[in-house]
Amino acid sequence: MTKHYTNSQVLAVEIAAMAYPHLTAAHAKAVKEYEHKTRVCEASGETYSEPKREAEIKALAEEIARRDQVYGSEKSQ
Repeated sequence: MTKHYTNSQVLAVEIAAMAYPHLTAAHAKAVKEYEHKTRVCEASGETYSEPKREAEIKALAEEIARRDQVYGSEKSQ
């Protein structure tokens, strides 16, 4: 699993060390950019695929889900 996210300054940031607000913002931005690139390529009849970015998006989503689950279980106790 990918453990780092490449941010807009092209720096590798450890996903597990990201503060929750930064984590959710990074995920939203990565998804938005990926979807935009996909639409642009599809409009020109091409297929867009960036496996490294897809892995980063998945890793960000998994970390968000993990933290949400931990927070939810702590809150219910």
